[in-house]
Amino acid sequence: MSPEGGSVLVLFFGLPGSGKTTLVNRIFEACTKRFDSRSYPCIISYDSLVSTSRQAEMAHNPGMAKECRQQLLLAAQAWLAWVRGTDMAVPTSSELACTMLKQLQSCSRPLRPDERALVLVDDNLYYRSMRKEWFKLARNASLGFCQVLVACPLEEAIRRNASRELPVPEPSIRVMGSRFELPREEPWEELTRTVAAGEPESLECVLALVERASLKGPLCPPESPVPVPKPLPPSRRHCWDLELRAIVSRFIQQVRTSGCSQAQVADRCIRLQKARQVVLDRLRKIPYEEEDAAKVDLHVLLNEALGE
Repeated sequence: MSPEGGSVLVLFFGLPGSGKTTLVNRIFEACTKRFDSRSYPCIISYDSLVSTSRQAEMAHNPGMAKECRQQLLLAAQAWLAWVRGTDMAVPTSSELACTMLKQLQSCSRPLRPDERALVLVDDNLYYRSMRKEWFKLARNASLGFCQVLVACPLEEAIRRNASRELPVPEPSIRVMGSRFELPREEPWEELTRTVAAGEPESLECVLALVERASLKGPLCPPESPVPVPKPLPPSRRHCWDLELRAIVSRFIQQVRTSGCSQAQVADRCIRLQKARQVVLDRLRKIPYEEEDAAKVDLHVLLNEALGE
């Protein structure tokens, strides 16, 4: 990174088997060789902190999975404070967070006075809400922020995952694939890149992104809240989302059985997920009354978003 740059948190996300960890390790190695001695790279890996067996158990227990991720964020916050030499204690009642904190401390060290941190987070993070929690952590810690989507077709990710010593259960990956939310054009996602882990240019693309985030400087909380439209009842919004996911799943299944190439299937899947987000955004913004909401034709809206 440039001598003028600051500390950065880089989020790597994608399906299990997409190549995130391989890319993160390449970035870590490149950073230790290329950047000036002021840059100290360190990795927060979800798979290293949460065992595969525990992840499999959480796949059937959303509440347990949410609690685990909250504890990881708490441990990461405390670890960042420790690395930077400030006091931040994890509640002693949180045994999981304390264990995670000790693991992070065991493979890192506090920064020297002239150093800045390059934090590489390696996780699936298939919901945007999961990724936004890391953005908030970076903002609260006055770090720069950027994110990297490591793209990979679902079947290819499943094939790669199967060759692991401790693979993630295939049904869990398929669930993540059906629920995966792509980045959108919002301010907090401004510095986002999509790469394929095996492509030669991926390394340079990510390093350039990290440089931009470093030079942009630490994130600051907004000076005033941005007005938002009056929200729809959560139950109605939830029903729309579930119906759209079911429609998209059927479309994807039709594409897979139509004889299209793997590249065409992957492209169609991405277009369908983007169209689903467009439809949801449109429904959230329109002040429907209950009787109007019942007349929504999700098939028509999805086809319009696809341009069909």
